[in-house]
Amino acid sequence: MHFKNKTLKKWIFPCVLLGSINLSQADTTLVLMDGSNTPSLSWQNKQLESALQKQGVQVQATNQLKVVIRTDQLFKFPSNTQLLDSKNEILAQTATLISSYGDKIVTVSGHTDNVGSDTAKLKRSQDQANTVAAYLWSRGIPLKNISVLGFGDSKPVSDNATLEGSAANRRIEIMIE
Repeated sequence: MHFKNKTLKKWIFPCVLLGSINLSQADTTLVLMDGSNTPSLSWQNKQLESALQKQGVQVQATNQLKVVIRTDQLFKFPSNTQLLDSKNEILAQTATLISSYGDKIVTVSGHTDNVGSDTAKLKRSQDQANTVAAYLWSRGIPLKNISVLGFGDSKPVSDNATLEGSAANRRIEIMIE
């Protein structure tokens, strides 16, 4: 048997020798270990990550996963909580990616720009985070693993003085640790 990927070879051979997996069962969904024992994404996860990034979603995957989605990609305007599409492709792909990380805690946090009262911004960010969390739950993420937070405009990532900065601040962040 010949392996071109030395990392795969280093990971699979000890498992085969120990009898923990059967090579006929090995597929692209394995989370491989690199030389520093840091998990790297499987081929399938890299495809999901790439598809999300092509849609303008920020994905940072190391030993944890962080997905940042602008709210204008998720919600109908002027509604704060009605999703653009009940079969939202971005959230569906995100849920699939999250599921691949197993039984881990998922934190969904909502963020707004600086428009409106503090109470309204906090409520909007919480409501949007709740909507995304409910969607993830509907796609099989256990409710006991989902934490939801609304931050209003207290954690901006950009300057609200520009349209682009304001749009960047209106976001949902999903973290898996």
